Amino acid sequence: MNNIRRGALARRGLGLFGLIFAGGLFLSTTAQGATLTLSDVSSDETDPALLDATLEFTVVDATTVTLTVTNLTADPTAYTIDQIAFNTTDNITSITLTEIDGVTSTDWLLASNTVMDGFGVYDWSVTQDTGSITNNLQPGDSITFTFTVDGTDILDTNFTTELSAIPPGDIQAYASVKFVQGPGDDSAYGAVVPIPAAAWLFGSALLGILGIGYRRRS
Repeated sequence: MNNIRRGALARRGLGLFGLIFAGGLFLSTTAQGATLTLSDVSSDETDPALLDATLEFTVVDATTVTLTVTNLTADPTAYTIDQIAFNTTDNITSITLTEIDGVTSTDWLLASNTVMDGFGVYDWSVTQDTGSITNNLQPGDSITFTFTVDGTDILDTNFTTELSAIPPGDIQAYASVKFVQGPGDDSAYGAVVPIPAAAWLFGSALLGILGIGYRRRS
């Protein structure tokens, strides 16, 4: 399914401008880590507004990084999540999944070079592998993956600034999430994509207008 659906940017309201200030993607940073929020796109005709999750990457030490994924969908349009994919910069040479929610577990498996429907190929993915959908990430819940990382000068942004490779697919993204068990047993992929150039231009124009208004009041 490569029929990517883009939701109306207006649906996000003024939140768009906060994202513009964040550096051109749906990214916020704190002292603790870098958080990606899904963009207004879906891999098929599913309403993108229904696909909601965050991915927070945190550098714990020189060789340890955590990824906390939160499923923000809710009834009556809730989904579960069974796969998350992301990319890394070239200074990251390898990663190993060591813990899930603080314990050793094989419920989720790490893989490389993962295709996420119309959103391209990703360096890494974690996939729920028990064969039971009850072990998917449930609505309102979070899960934390701990990785041992080989590389140099590791930063949380090493996991949030690289785009997927295309083809296959036709939209590049920083990360992608597979949602399943939605309304009517719907499934779809969400993704974190760059803000369109038009949105940048609109944001820049708005900032210019605000600046003019400020100078006039002064």
